[in-house]
Amino acid sequence: MELEGNMKEFESKEEALEGRMKDLETKEKQVEGWAMELESRETQHEGREKEFKS
Repeated sequence: MELEGNMKEFESKEEALEGRMKDLETKEKQVEGWAMELESRETQHEGREKEFKS
């Protein structure tokens, strides 16, 4: 009986960890998107600086 309870508790914790991992993956993708957007803006800014200087 105790073993069964431990297994259920373990499965519950495992599911919670999987949920957290999915959340982290989602946040990681969001951060990657922000990084790409920032990179794009920096490139645009550099292009404008070159135009301004010439």
